[in-house]
Amino acid sequence: METRPLSFLVASDSFELVILTRDRPELLKKTVYSALKQTCPIPFKIIISDNSVCEETQIIVNELWPQIEYRRFHDLPAAVHFSSAIKLCASTYLMLFHDDDIFLDNCIWSMINAIQANPGFSAVACNARLISDQSLTRLTMFRAKRNDRLLSICSQRHLIARYIDSAKGSICPFPSYIYRSSCIDSSLLDYASSVAGKHWDLVFLLSVLNRAPFLWISRPLVAYRIHNGQDSFTHNVKDWMSLMRHLYSVYDLPRRSLVTLNYKANFYRKALRLRPFDIFSRGVSRRTVLARMSFLLICKRLLLDPRYLCSVISVYLNRLFL
Repeated sequence: METRPLSFLVASDSFELVILTRDRPELLKKTVYSALKQTCPIPFKIIISDNSVCEETQIIVNELWPQIEYRRFHDLPAAVHFSSAIKLCASTYLMLFHDDDIFLDNCIWSMINAIQANPGFSAVACNARLISDQSLTRLTMFRAKRNDRLLSICSQRHLIARYIDSAKGSICPFPSYIYRSSCIDSSLLDYASSVAGKHWDLVFLLSVLNRAPFLWISRPLVAYRIHNGQDSFTHNVKDWMSLMRHLYSVYDLPRRSLVTLNYKANFYRKALRLRPFDIFSRGVSRRTVLARMSFLLICKRLLLDPRYLCSVISVYLNRLFL
């Protein structure tokens, strides 16, 4: 790893904003420019952690932002890259931000004030407006009647429910978290990666939550970009099943609850690139529910063994969607 230190920062730095990037220099420009506009009640520094395969990002950073600390890694797995940022953290607070998202006005100021005013919390996160087709929309990551509301996440079951149950109103995006560095360490992330593969972010948050609760800000303070290059658009069945086994065994997630079954059905639907459906939507007949449940079981088997029931899958698709 190559590190370029900052010369103008004082030793009392207490907040680090680490922007993690990988081969997306054009999106990185927008992210960094939005970060440079931020103000903070305490001294903070911006760090660009580059995990790119090519050298284009390094050239751009050297030309445009010589004052920003730059760390160079070479094609590490995502979890290892994030873990390195935690290991190198020397501040009171740490934010691990993505290179395709954008800060909105007063984001860092508001979030640092919130976590300083609530010393019993391990992290603070915020709502996000969605960017789709290069446009900032009015849609947000989770629904809130009031933008000035603060929501405490104290239970691991509560966090799991918000992740898997769309009726709960969804979640704060992972890059919007500012952590109290005393409540996190790289071992939590290494463990999460080992038990859940590419879905390590949820297990990592559950491990941090086990130490102290989260504070969620209902006001959108970041813009979260939706695009096909996101890791969430790839569906690794093996890693997802590892995550579900972990949730079943460690957190006693009910296997047969309607919420769990609906979450599983929608994962299989996305993996097979079928159009959305709600397996237990209101107003459907018992026969339709049973048909969709059968389809769910077939999807599971098909993803594990694509040859299974290939001769009759078209019949089920016709029954469900035509």
